[in-house]
Amino acid sequence: MTDYDAAEVAQQTAGLAATEARRAASPHGDGTQLAHARRYIGYLLTGEVWNKAARFGAAVVLARALTPSQFGIFNVGISIGVFAVALTSLGLPELGSRDVAVDRSRAGWIAGRVVTVRTGAVLGVIAVALVVTELAAAGDTGFVLAAGAMALAMAASADWLARGLERMRGVGTATAAGGTVALVGAIVVALGPSSAAAALLAFALGEVVAGALCWRTAGRVSRPRPGIEGLGGLLRRAWPLALSTLVVYIFYANLDTVLLAATRSASEAGLYSAAYRVFQALNMIAVFAAFSIMPMLARSLVEGRPEALSASLRTTLTDLMLLSVLWLGVAEAAGAWFLGAVFGPDFEEMGPTLVVLFIGLGWFSVGYPAGYSTISADRNRRFLAGAAVAGVVNVALNVVLTPAFGAIGAGIATTAALVPAAVVWIAGAELLDRAMMRVLAILVLFSAGGVVALVVSQAAVAIGVVTAASALALAAYRFVRRRRGAHR
Repeated sequence: MTDYDAAEVAQQTAGLAATEARRAASPHGDGTQLAHARRYIGYLLTGEVWNKAARFGAAVVLARALTPSQFGIFNVGISIGVFAVALTSLGLPELGSRDVAVDRSRAGWIAGRVVTVRTGAVLGVIAVALVVTELAAAGDTGFVLAAGAMALAMAASADWLARGLERMRGVGTATAAGGTVALVGAIVVALGPSSAAAALLAFALGEVVAGALCWRTAGRVSRPRPGIEGLGGLLRRAWPLALSTLVVYIFYANLDTVLLAATRSASEAGLYSAAYRVFQALNMIAVFAAFSIMPMLARSLVEGRPEALSASLRTTLTDLMLLSVLWLGVAEAAGAWFLGAVFGPDFEEMGPTLVVLFIGLGWFSVGYPAGYSTISADRNRRFLAGAAVAGVVNVALNVVLTPAFGAIGAGIATTAALVPAAVVWIAGAELLDRAMMRVLAILVLFSAGGVVALVVSQAAVAIGVVTAASALALAAYRFVRRRRGAHR
C-alpha cells in the first residue's frame, strides 16, 4: 500500500469513526440509521430511475425497429449474458461488499480477487461458446461476441465495491450514465441496419461506461491488486451466495424468456419480455433497499449492537410492501393499456401476465431485503435457503406451465416461487414477529384481490382502483404516525 493509499484509508476510517460516534451519541440512533438508509436508497433509486427510463426507452425503440423475432432474440441474448455473469460470480461480489463495509483497508486486496476470478471465468465461458458455435456451424459468432462483451463488462464492474464503501451517490450516477449510453446506442441501431447483435452491443457499451465510473467512484485506494492468496477462504464463505445468485437469477433475470423462445416462439418471448421489463424495473427498488442497508447492518453487528438497524429494517420492509401494493393496483386497472401505449398494440395481450408478475412483486419486495440482511452477519446459508426454495419451485413450474400456457404460465411460475421464498427469507432473518405477520397478512389480502381481478376481468379496473387507494391511505396513515412520533 502506498503512502497515498494509507492516507486515504486513514481518512476514510476517521470519517467513519466520527459518523458512528455521532450516531451513538444521538438519542434517536435508529432514526438516524433509517435516514441514512433512505438517503442511500434515494441515490441508488434516482440513478436507477434514470437508467431504467433510458433502457425502457431503448427497449421501446428496439421493439419498434426490430421484428418481434429479432426483439425476442435480443432479450434472449441479454438473459444469456446475465446468466453467464451469475454463473461465474461465485458469490464473491456480495461477500466482498460485506467485507469491505467492515474493513475498508482491505478494499484493494478484495477487489483484486473478485475481479480476477470473475473476468477470468467469463472469458473462459466466451471461449467455450465460440468453439461450440464454430463446431455447430451456426453462424452466430457475432451474436455470441456481443452477448459476451456485455457479460465481460458486467463482470469487471466495481458497483459492489462502491456500495460496500457506501458511495451510493457515485453508483447512482454511474448507473444513470450507463442507461443513457444504452439509449443512444439503441437509437443509432434503429437508424441503421438493425439486428439483435447490434442491439446487444449498444447495451454492452452502456455496461462499460457504468463499470468505469464505478471504479472511479470507489477511489484509488480500491485499485485491485490481483492475486490468488487467500482466495480459498473467500470461496469457502461465498459458496452459499454463489448458489443463491444462480437461483435468484432464475426468477429475476427473465430466464423464462429463454424457455418461451425454445418451447413456444421467439415472438411470444418478445411480447412477454415487455411485461417482464416493467416488473424488473420496479423490483429493483427492493434490491436497492437491500444494498443500502447491508453495509450499515454489517458494521452494527461487528460492533456488537445487532438491534441498531432492526427497527429500521422492519420499517423499510413495510414501506416497500405498501409501494408494491400500489403498483399492483395500477397494473390491475391499467396494465394492458400501458403496455399497448408504450410498446405497441400487440403487447396489450400481456396485461394479465403483468398483473400476475406484480402479485409476486410484493413478496419479492419484502422478502429479498430481509434475506439479504443475513449476509451482514455472514450467515450466508440462510440467504441460500430462500433462494433454493424459489429456484426449485420456479424451475418445476416453468417446465410444466410455460410450454402449455405460454407467457401467463411463465408469470405464474415466477410469482409462485417468490411467495415461499419471501417467507423463508423473513424467517431466516428472525423477523417473523407480530408486526411482520401483519405485513404478510396485507400481502395475502391484496394478492387474493389480484387473483380475483384475473378471473373476473370485468371487475379488474374497480379492484385496481380500490387496491391503489388502500395503499395510499395506509401510507398516509403511517406518515402521520411518524410525524407525531418525531414531535414527541
